[in-house]
Amino acid sequence: MGCNCSSSEPAQPQPDAARWYTNVWDRGDAENGEDRLQNMARPNPIRFLPMQLGEVTVLWRQDDGSFYVDGSDVTEKSAGLQYRMSKSLHDNDPTMMATWGSSVQGEDLGDGWVKCDVDAKGLKFLKNMRSESLLDVLATQGFSKERSMVLMSENALPGIDGRWTSSKHAGVKTIQGKTLYWGFGMQFGINYLPMERLSYDHMGMARKGMLAGNKIDWNDDDCWTRQQNDPYSTTETLRLGARLAANSIGFCCHKGFKPEIPNQDNWSIVHVNGDFSVYTICDGHGLSGHHVADVTKDSLPRLLLQDPRFRRQRRDALVDAFENTQDLLRTADRQGLVKAAVGGTTATVVVHDHAEQKLQVAHVGDSAAVLGRMGQAEQFLAVPLTRDHHLEAEDERHRVEAVGARVEWEAGAYRAFNKHGTGAGLNVTRSLGDLDAHVECGISSEPEVKEVLLAPEDKVLVVASDGVWTWMKPQEVLDIVAACGAAQPTVAAERVAKEAYERWMQQTGRQAADDIVVLIIDLAARDRKESTTSHEDGFDGCGFFGADDETEESTEG
Repeated sequence: MGCNCSSSEPAQPQPDAARWYTNVWDRGDAENGEDRLQNMARPNPIRFLPMQLGEVTVLWRQDDGSFYVDGSDVTEKSAGLQYRMSKSLHDNDPTMMATWGSSVQGEDLGDGWVKCDVDAKGLKFLKNMRSESLLDVLATQGFSKERSMVLMSENALPGIDGRWTSSKHAGVKTIQGKTLYWGFGMQFGINYLPMERLSYDHMGMARKGMLAGNKIDWNDDDCWTRQQNDPYSTTETLRLGARLAANSIGFCCHKGFKPEIPNQDNWSIVHVNGDFSVYTICDGHGLSGHHVADVTKDSLPRLLLQDPRFRRQRRDALVDAFENTQDLLRTADRQGLVKAAVGGTTATVVVHDHAEQKLQVAHVGDSAAVLGRMGQAEQFLAVPLTRDHHLEAEDERHRVEAVGARVEWEAGAYRAFNKHGTGAGLNVTRSLGDLDAHVECGISSEPEVKEVLLAPEDKVLVVASDGVWTWMKPQEVLDIVAACGAAQPTVAAERVAKEAYERWMQQTGRQAADDIVVLIIDLAARDRKESTTSHEDGFDGCGFFGADDETEESTEG
């Protein structure tokens, strides 16, 4: 079975973006009756694709080294070309399929087969996320570190703060942020590792543990039990880059009142002075939602910055960033790195183009963005930039029902289940992660994208998770911002978060409160830029920290 590809063959149509992760359709393993969750969690080995089926060429080599998957001459029509576990047409992989018209990357073995590792690039990307910061990504894209700054929630473990009792050692241990207070005047610095793991150096020995709800299991068989949970603990913030002056962005991220689950809200800010900012917030759900949100808040801006279309075709770059993040989560789940089959996150990304004075908003789920526009009465008027992707929206519900999902009223909301009436039971109709629900319930990772040209009267941007909007109206949030003054977004973000938390306590009889993340951007800072004297830090009127703010130094730069 040779390859008929040659220069004499007509050029085949090539996808706009020939990417390895657009070609994979996970069909589950229904043919063999295996449990699909177990199948998705197992390691994914090397796969093979045939260059030809019979006398028909189905893989055409492209100029960029990829292969175009062509099914136009295939007699038996199907959705695509099935991967093989070995170089045999009969050794089908029932879980993996290269869809017709897509592009795959692999090594031509010269015997009519292409060797493909469908997860290799995703794994490399995930590895780079751990070793290469967003500030490093900015530098690789030609942006000066002196003009750049990155802020983000450092990890998904703020729920570890509190007082703990040990099964082996007397006394109470207290954890606050990165410090463990052992008692007797002893304290240790804590290192947070991926997947709810942590460690600290105890008398010259590395002690490692894993957080599981209200317990920490240590590697020496010691078990700590939470004595008192602080339901309103602040998420640690990672600050990278030059310390910029002049406060124009406020942020606040607090854990709600869900003692058994860590804070599942995550966020990130990427800023290049005088050029652009990228604001990202994620609201996780499900038992592993904090891990999904943690990956997403990093991968979305990272994919955007590395996309060559970021400047000229930003809308397309935004859509692909969401779809590619979904494929990364699928890879992470398949390799056992993140349990994304039954955990997911909402996501809202706002690209603030300072040069062109416009916002581009992409979102899935119900984390919302609102613009504060100054009205004639010198009062902020709320202008929603997003809509909630809920089953209450008629078009979203019809799309979910069209794939066979069942929509039922449960726990105060419409929820989507699979055709058997089981499954995730999500109210949101679009998300990242939730791999099972995407396959069985029609949940989508495709974002809605909106572009807004900023007018002089547009003064404030608020981006917040559902923890804010459940009990607060956009106008109420903007009234708090106005009372604080637009030039004090950090104070405003804190007050909005506290008010949202109190609303949850009042409405639930102090039984529950959602996690809360709020970003407030003072758009009016652009109006002050020309009249502001440059600071020694090298930033002149559109920064993050004012003179009266905290004096924490950046951790890098």
